[in-house]
Amino acid sequence: MLSHRIRPVSEILAPHVEHLWVVRGYLPARWRNMILPDGAMELIVNLGDPQELCARDNPAKHTIFRQSWVSGERTTPI
Repeated sequence: MLSHRIRPVSEILAPHVEHLWVVRGYLPARWRNMILPDGAMELIVNLGDPQELCARDNPAKHTIFRQSWVSGERTTPI
């Protein structure tokens, strides 16, 4: 089971960082999620198992990221 929280940042980071997402736990089965464009840049730090970023048109085509990932502003979902 996953636990999800959005946390505020310190005043020092606030001009550069809107908020932090913290997700803990695990899923007992494979799970696929679509991230919608929101106008924000994202830095994902993965402290768990490797994750797959799947191509929208071909889920068999994917990129594996193990530690971190930076996503710029997007105009389409990923």
